[in-house]
Amino acid sequence: MYGDEGGLVEFRSSLLATHGFAALSLPYFDFEDLPKVMKEFQLEYFEEAARFLQRHPKVKGPGVGVIGTGKGAELALSMITFLPEVVAAVCISGCSSNTVADLHYGEMTLPGLRFDMNKAKATTIRGALAKWEEKNGQKASEAKEVKLYGQIPPVEKMDESLSTLVNCEKLSLSTNCIERIDNLSNLKNLRILSLGRNNIKNLNGLEAVRETLEELWISYNFIEKLRGIHVMKKLKVLYMSNNLVKDWAEFVRLAELPLLEDLVFVGNPLQQKYSSDQNSWIEEATKRVPKLKKLDGVVLIKGEEDEEGAN
Repeated sequence: MYGDEGGLVEFRSSLLATHGFAALSLPYFDFEDLPKVMKEFQLEYFEEAARFLQRHPKVKGPGVGVIGTGKGAELALSMITFLPEVVAAVCISGCSSNTVADLHYGEMTLPGLRFDMNKAKATTIRGALAKWEEKNGQKASEAKEVKLYGQIPPVEKMDESLSTLVNCEKLSLSTNCIERIDNLSNLKNLRILSLGRNNIKNLNGLEAVRETLEELWISYNFIEKLRGIHVMKKLKVLYMSNNLVKDWAEFVRLAELPLLEDLVFVGNPLQQKYSSDQNSWIEEATKRVPKLKKLDGVVLIKGEEDEEGAN
């Protein structure tokens, strides 16, 4: 089970299945006849899924395990707490309590804990860098790798303090609340930029590092349009799963990246149209971006004719 993106995500259960595990991907909102938003959940729904899997002839038992990420991790904890069918749980990046949506089970209700971001003071880049320097005993301005991910409270703005990172080759700002890419013009050596799990809606601002950036990790954001991506002539790796790209007209912009060879695009609405037929997805995607060597973790094997055509 995945987080608050909704829908049906199957690649992890597919991977487990290739290693001999009987696996079930379980959506819990924004899929077919399920509720469109996370307002409240019935634990009986998850109980039915656990019993369904447990009854399958390929499942040895005596119980089943659950893997969850984000909100899915919270639900995994609730399942192993209250459901005897569940005997193991792996919880990734989730809270230790039930949040946002109320959870009902019989006559019991676990209220969804809520928070008011208006009362929270965001962490500034300057403050995050000060904490990083204290922890690492090094000046950020001299470092080649700087990790500012998962700040508490989160970073909301890529402010001008980033300009001090003149030697930085790898910068991580993932798992914050950043809405806009900004203030990268002084990072003349930046090769890898990690911005996953933020609130970014477009790629404006990347042009400042177009001469050096080789890898962009920007999954789990709100990017619908790829306008401006063409300037990233050095980009080799693009991880942008679980964004909002929904049509081929945007996807084909990636063909303008001459060095792009590794793309993760799973979880975008365009890819989800092919969720039941991965081969068709790979065929259609590589037809439009023929130089790819790896797509969604799958190594692409091309014949000599394909290689000559791409060149």
